[in-house]
Formats: sequence, C-alpha cells, structure tokens
Amino acid sequence: MAKVICNIGNCKHRLRKPSRTYKRRDGKRCYGCELHAISVSLKFDPDLDVCIASCDDYEPIEED
Repeated sequence: MAKVICNIGNCKHRLRKPSRTYKRRDGKRCYGCELHAISVSLKFDPDLDVCIASCDDYEPIEED
C-alpha cells in the first residue's frame, strides 16, 4: 500500500497531525490523507510541457 502525502492546505481529508517520518525538501511538514483509497488524475499542461497529478477526492473545508 502506498503512502499519500497531501499538499493541499484546506482539504477536509488531510490529517491534522504532521507526519513524523516525512518532510519536504524545504523543511515544511508533510501531512497524510485519511482516506483509504483515492483517485488521482493526470493533467497535461501543453504550455509548460509538464504533467500534473491532482486528487479527484479533494473537498475544501467549509468555513462558517
């Protein structure tokens, strides 16, 4: 099973406690995903000639 590291700050599925094992290259904390299965789609940007992966299960936190 793969570990999912979430970079989206306002996703309701992102764990609130930072990972003890993983850190980003710049020293920022990594957070996991609480979902057991996610769907990731690849989007190709022809202007930059890159492929970007994005989570299809992203749901923003609803603010009151």
